Amino acid sequence: MIGLILSVSLMSQNLQTINPNTGISGHTLALSLTGQNTHFNQGSNTIWFSVGSTTAFSMTNPTATSSSVISGNVSIPYGTPNSVYNVNAHNNTDGIMTMYNAFIVSASGAQIISVAPNNANHGQTLSLSLSCQNANFSSGSNTQVWFSQGSYTMMGTNTTVLSNNLINTDLYISQTAPSGVYNSLASNSIDGTLMKASSFTVNNYIPAVSNVYPNISKPGKNIDFLIENSSSYNGQYYYQKANEIIPINIQHNVMGYGIYGNASIPATASLGVYDIVVIDNNSTYKVSNALTLVAPTLPSIDSAVVETSNYQVLNVYGSQTHFTSNNLTVIVDTLALWYPNDSVVVISDTHLKVYGMFLLMGIKNYSPIQVWVKIINPIDDTLSYPFRAYYAASIGDDLGTFNNIRYFPNPTSDIVRIQSEEFTGNTVFVEVFSPDGKLLLSHKFAIGEPINIDLKSYPSGLYNIRISSQHKTKTLSVIRR
Repeated sequence: MIGLILSVSLMSQNLQTINPNTGISGHTLALSLTGQNTHFNQGSNTIWFSVGSTTAFSMTNPTATSSSVISGNVSIPYGTPNSVYNVNAHNNTDGIMTMYNAFIVSASGAQIISVAPNNANHGQTLSLSLSCQNANFSSGSNTQVWFSQGSYTMMGTNTTVLSNNLINTDLYISQTAPSGVYNSLASNSIDGTLMKASSFTVNNYIPAVSNVYPNISKPGKNIDFLIENSSSYNGQYYYQKANEIIPINIQHNVMGYGIYGNASIPATASLGVYDIVVIDNNSTYKVSNALTLVAPTLPSIDSAVVETSNYQVLNVYGSQTHFTSNNLTVIVDTLALWYPNDSVVVISDTHLKVYGMFLLMGIKNYSPIQVWVKIINPIDDTLSYPFRAYYAASIGDDLGTFNNIRYFPNPTSDIVRIQSEEFTGNTVFVEVFSPDGKLLLSHKFAIGEPINIDLKSYPSGLYNIRISSQHKTKTLSVIRR
């Protein structure tokens, strides 16, 4: 049995550079051509220059100095049109290789010296200046500017000739433009086509996202958002958490500012932190920790006893809520009459105080009343919490009062300590009223927790301290010295 082993190269062969890359009609010059993965030294080579399928001139006696470098002389015939030419090479190992738009034939020796700026990002439009030498742009006509990479071309627009050797043009870099190095070309009726090889670069640009607004939401909600960015760009976007994907619909781009879009968060989406994944210009990247899904709730509200004709404080406690967000609305809905005093004090994202007054008529003392508190903001939407409060006729009413409460010292210059074996249930609710009846502070104490009320920051006078727990209440009068 004879074993046959075939060695197959999977690396593609291509031409890389030609030096020099310009010549004048009627001149002979020595050229050097380089390739990648080529085999110039493994057989005879043919080098020729063409426009389309038409051969214009060839290299004589090409000599390979290595597998990737070949040199020889090129005689450009008189009358050869001023134009851009493809460079072609052939040998039995590599086959035919072509480097498109790689060589310029010029009548006068005019050339492009520099391009500024010489690089750009996808999606940009910029003004470019081409500085030339021995050119005739003011004297000639039909000036054009373009940039090429292989067979891909970007045309300049609004081209302005400032002098024989200076041109300005605008260039838009499409989102689909290949990244990498481009040749810069300009032409007019006298000089023909001029080229400066490898003189302009389209960056392999990945936009740097600075912020995403909003960055918090909840399942089942539609959100409109802004991705702040230094430039506008297109791409495919989605939120991702492990294998969970939420598509994003891009609405429009604002050049140099950001991207507006929206997303529908499924009601079944899991809670936690999501990244934004972007596929843009054949590159994939992500914005970490771009969105957090939460499930906000109102687990508790403190107000054991409510009273008619006196201002009341409702302490609202949330879980995963966002009370500090803009456009917060608080609604108190009850079977009794509630007169808000337009005072909502936000303590934190999970705690706020609501001040108002109940007006209850025909309700027996210590009868339960149903109260609903609704919190509305753009992140949490509408949160509602129902609870029962108990009505006491007035601040000084002795019905259902505590009989054995100790409070000392009285008078005091700072701390008042309150003790009683009658406190039952889970909490004791304490409210302090000023000499003119305004609510100064309120606090919830756990049963067994020391109850110490600090009056040091208040002026001298007579203060009422109301104690509420398990449908009982007591108002204590304390002198602040």
